Amino acid sequence: MKEDQVGDQQQLEWLDSERLVEGFFIVDKVKLRHRTHAGHMSPELSWYLLRRPDAVCAVVLNTDRQTLYFVRQFRLGIAAKGDPAWTVELAAGVVDPGESRTDAILREVHEELGFEVTKAVEIQKMYPSPAILSERIYLYYIEVSDAQRVSDGGGTTDEHEDLEILEVPVNELSDFVDAYEITDAKTLIGLAWFMYRKGRS
Repeated sequence: MKEDQVGDQQQLEWLDSERLVEGFFIVDKVKLRHRTHAGHMSPELSWYLLRRPDAVCAVVLNTDRQTLYFVRQFRLGIAAKGDPAWTVELAAGVVDPGESRTDAILREVHEELGFEVTKAVEIQKMYPSPAILSERIYLYYIEVSDAQRVSDGGGTTDEHEDLEILEVPVNELSDFVDAYEITDAKTLIGLAWFMYRKGRS
């Protein structure tokens, strides 16, 4: 058993953990108790936890063109729900073992969008489905110029990526969001942050 104390009113007791799946995804069945809002410990609870490494995504602005970049790609989870399976998203990816978050997002911007950059500003972290998923996604802001384009992008063939790059003028973002019915949560958050930032500038 181990305990993790976070503040005065939050206490968690890990009672047991059983590894059910270990591969691209890791799934654990865990037993735990947590402190309730009433101040006592909950009964023993049995939950499933999908463990994932950290991920990164970026709002990428071309300062020469005043455009933002997105990628359009196939997503199985959305297809399984019967919704349009080719979604529009920010450039994003998983942080590899031993890799820093900043290095990861710079690598992804190179692979997916074709820009060689050295600076990224961390904006926010988010949990896309915190009830069952351990994944954290870190949102970055990156500025690029035409001179920093070194390839066509589009992703890597060894990962079977098939990405369409979309370049959207900043002053057409509202129409773009409406036209593509963007449903990816990290992209909506990134767009909300950028449009709020733009409104204040």
